[in-house]
Amino acid sequence: MNALNPNTTLCNGKYKILKTLGQGAFGIAYMAERTDNCERVCIKEFFMKPDSNSCWNFRLEDGMTVSCADDEIIKSTIEKYRGKFKKEAQKLQKVNDTRVVKVYEYFEENNTSYYSMELIDGDNLAEYIKKVKLSEDDSIKIIKDVALALKTLHDNKILHLDIKPKNIMRRNNGDIILIDFGLAKVFDERGNVESSSVSISGLTP
Repeated sequence: MNALNPNTTLCNGKYKILKTLGQGAFGIAYMAERTDNCERVCIKEFFMKPDSNSCWNFRLEDGMTVSCADDEIIKSTIEKYRGKFKKEAQKLQKVNDTRVVKVYEYFEENNTSYYSMELIDGDNLAEYIKKVKLSEDDSIKIIKDVALALKTLHDNKILHLDIKPKNIMRRNNGDIILIDFGLAKVFDERGNVESSSVSISGLTP
């Protein structure tokens, strides 16, 4: 997986990695805690997953620094997607809706990019409905909450493009939160695409 080891610190020691939560085509998610107040957060690291045809990102011997194959096309592609990762994080920082996962800050380190966001106490909807049969009222509430979250995103010129139960979190108190913006498209005021993590050859988000 090439993930950072537990107890690795990031952002000048502000965050300490606790464990890896998962890896997708464009990043690795970690549970971490702030070293100043022990608040737990989620950190996403930009890391393009290698596949059988192309060596995208890999970790150097220090276990932290990210590098890539010595190929100008690969380097250019990685930098393009890293730039989009940054734009998406900065755009999401400005979104103010309790139904959308809160992004705290973006930072660069280890020759790659990261952003921290809230760690949600609960299950994704795919896991939750395996344990609990949803009532009609609960189902309608979830649909309304997701629709309101999408309206906020659209008002902020963001398209999520990957709505599914796995990307909808349910807090332990019942609140619904939309997560995972790996396929999102971000638009400028004129409607032009600013960033998009669309799948490229050999990568399946």
